[in-house]
Amino acid sequence: MTVLLQSCGFNLSKEAPGLRQEADHCYKEGLASLKSGSLVQAEICFKNALDKINPYAPALEGMAQIYFRQNLINEAKHYLSAAIETDHNWLPAYILKGRILLREEDYDLALEEFQKAENISHQHHLLLMEKKLQPYLAEAYAGTGNFEQALFHYRRALAQNPGDTELQQKRSQAEHGRLLLQGKGNAVRKIILMKTVSRADLAVLLEEYLDADIVSDTLIKASIRDLPMDARKAQAVKNMVALGLLPLLPDETFHPSDRVDRAEAALFMEEILKRKSPGFSAVPAVAFKDVESWQPYACAAAATNSLKLLPAVENEYFFPERYISGREAVEMVYRLTEILKLPSFPVNLLRNKRGKTEHD
Repeated sequence: MTVLLQSCGFNLSKEAPGLRQEADHCYKEGLASLKSGSLVQAEICFKNALDKINPYAPALEGMAQIYFRQNLINEAKHYLSAAIETDHNWLPAYILKGRILLREEDYDLALEEFQKAENISHQHHLLLMEKKLQPYLAEAYAGTGNFEQALFHYRRALAQNPGDTELQQKRSQAEHGRLLLQGKGNAVRKIILMKTVSRADLAVLLEEYLDADIVSDTLIKASIRDLPMDARKAQAVKNMVALGLLPLLPDETFHPSDRVDRAEAALFMEEILKRKSPGFSAVPAVAFKDVESWQPYACAAAATNSLKLLPAVENEYFFPERYISGREAVEMVYRLTEILKLPSFPVNLLRNKRGKTEHD
C-alpha cells in the first residue's frame, strides 16, 4: 500500500514527514479492519488519519468504503468526491465510484470511472490494480452492450481466477449477448439496454430478427393514425402491421409508445406462431398462481412459458403485468426465430401441467 500511496501521486510535501507517516499508518490499520469486517474500528482508524492530515485522500476514500458497505450511498459519494478533489490520481476512489455506478446500473458513467482508473494504473505501472480492474471493466462494458470488450476483460479476469464460478457465469452471459446481437444494427443494441420496451421497439426487433420482407407502402391497406415520429420505427410498425404480425386497434391506432407487459408480449408471440408455424396450435392454460384460465392471455402465457419465450419468473408465477425489459424482448424474439427455423414445430414442448401435450 505504501507503493500505491507513492505511485498515485499523493503529495503531502507541505506536511511534516512524521504526520504523513502517522496518517499512512492509521490508514493501513483502517484497511486491515475493513478486511476483517470491523467497520467501527476502521472508522476510528480513518478518522485518526484525518486528524493527522485533512484532507487526506486515502482516508476519505476509506470512509466512503465504510458507508458503501452499509449501503449509505449518498454519504459514500460525498467522501469520494472529497477524495478525488484532494488527489486526482487516487485510483481506489475511481474504482469505488465505478462500483457504486454499477450498482445503480449507470453503466456508461461506471465505465468512465473504471477507464480513468485504468489510465492511472497504466501511468504508474500498477499491475496489481490493473488486474483488480478487469471484472469491473467487463461488467461495465457488458452493461453498455459492448459484449466484445466485455469478453476481452472477462477472459483477462478469469486468467487470474480460473475457478471463479461467478465470473464464468458472467462470461457466458456476455457470450450469449454477443450471439444475440450478431449482425444486428444500432437499433437493436439500444433496445437490449432498455429497462422497458414499447410496441414500436418490439416492431423493430421483429423486423430485424424475422428478416421480414419489406412491404411496399402501396400494399399497406390499413391506415395507421399514430405512427411514431422516428422513421425507422415507423417503417417497422407499418411492415409488421401489413404482414399481420402485430395488430392495429379497432380505431386504426397502434399505440407505438405503449410499454409492453408480459401478458401482451405472450399474446403477440402466440399470434405470430399461429401465422408462421403450421405445427402450432392453442395450448391448454397452465394454472399459474397469478393467471386465471378465463383470462384472455392464459393460453398464450402457457405456450410462451413452455417454449421458453417468456419463462415463468418464479415457480408457478407468470407476472403478466410486469413490463418486459429490452434484454427479455431480444431474448424472446431471438428464440422465436430459432423455433421458426426448425424443420417441424416442437410440439413436445407444449405441455400442460400434467406433463402431456394436447396431441398425446
